[in-house]
Amino acid sequence: MSVNADDFGRSDTVNRAIVECMASGLATNTTAMANMPGFDEACELAQQHKFAHRVGVHLNLSEGVPLTNGIKRNRRFCDADGRFSYQRKGVLFSSVDRECVAREAKAQIARCRQHGLAATHADSHRHVHTNLALFRLLEPALKGFNVRRVRTSANLHRVDPLRGAYKLGFTKYLSWKGFAVTDHFGDLSAFLALSPAEAHTPGTYEIMIHPGYSETGELIDAINGYHTRSMLERLAHDFAFTPLS
Repeated sequence: MSVNADDFGRSDTVNRAIVECMASGLATNTTAMANMPGFDEACELAQQHKFAHRVGVHLNLSEGVPLTNGIKRNRRFCDADGRFSYQRKGVLFSSVDRECVAREAKAQIARCRQHGLAATHADSHRHVHTNLALFRLLEPALKGFNVRRVRTSANLHRVDPLRGAYKLGFTKYLSWKGFAVTDHFGDLSAFLALSPAEAHTPGTYEIMIHPGYSETGELIDAINGYHTRSMLERLAHDFAFTPLS
């Protein structure tokens, strides 16, 4: 089982929380946001704490300022101030859209590599890459930088049959294109909600967390607000943690 801490580089607070998880063995990997204000600090911390080889890329089209100029002018992806605003919608993209996304993805992966991060696994902010039409725009950049592993669509919670079929199809597409994927993926609360039999279903697992701190300084999940440390310690007691490779 792998535990990936998303949003490395988003802010100094998130960076500190992720370093705490990585240093204490509560997370096996993290993924970095190359366009966010805390990115440079995140890279320094990864080198200092010797886990740069376990840092992937958290492709971002949803928040902050892009690294490339073309996409800033594209209202499909950015607002009038040139900040990301994409919401994972749409299946038809123009040639301009395709070029903008490809250039931005390449720039984000390249910046991770230039700062000494391995960036051999990838996911995305707000899961935008699980829109298959958009993923096909990201795919050349991932292949070009030999990013070997891509996060699949969440499948630890029950969904309606149509959505479930889409998720399965997306996973099969990734495998068909040569990307390594885990058999199961979801957030920590979804995994802990499984029955004992479901939790021990054979296969590989990736668990997603978003480390942050409460007002009292306690390690929490910044998205769900649950007590990250106690939940991860419970998980580590029952399952072996293995880094994504």
